[in-house]
Amino acid sequence: MAKTRTRILNAAKAIHRRTGVDGLSMRRIAAKLGVTAPAIYHHFRNRDALLEAVSDEGFERLVARLGRLSSARPSLQQCLDVLIVYREFALNEPHVFAIMFMTPRPRTRQFPDDFRARRSAAFSLLADRVAAAMAARALREDDPNEVALTLWAHAHGLVLLQRGGRFGEQLAPYRRVFDRSLGRLMAGITAH
Repeated sequence: MAKTRTRILNAAKAIHRRTGVDGLSMRRIAAKLGVTAPAIYHHFRNRDALLEAVSDEGFERLVARLGRLSSARPSLQQCLDVLIVYREFALNEPHVFAIMFMTPRPRTRQFPDDFRARRSAAFSLLADRVAAAMAARALREDDPNEVALTLWAHAHGLVLLQRGGRFGEQLAPYRRVFDRSLGRLMAGITAH
């Protein structure tokens, strides 16, 4: 059962890579796997449930990567580390990233309630680092969730600009601009 579900998810991701979210259908997945569409519905009640599963799987991988970050680094750098992992996830898994962050889904977390209730593990990791930086007086005292949202929104905007081709094909210059841009933003909200 779990093996079939994994095959369905992998087929969905492969189709999404080729056609985008608009080309992703239960019928196409079934055809790719050589089964009938009702066989897919046995595992996923509809396309939205399938997109949620792809998103959930992506968030598990993102959170696992964030969980490997060092807590021994200075608090401001820990905030930036989260955003750099986010950037690299977007670069390495652009199609899953698109489903996670750019495709409307019924269970998409909503600001502020879901984030304050810690229903987003990835966002909570950033908010916790922001709160720790505030406690260490490295960042000005403020609402940690709103500051985390500001940082994330800035990083997300830079990711979307890169995905839209605004930085060309070379990733090294993009990464440098990303790092400097976030550094400027952080400098504007530091306590000193």
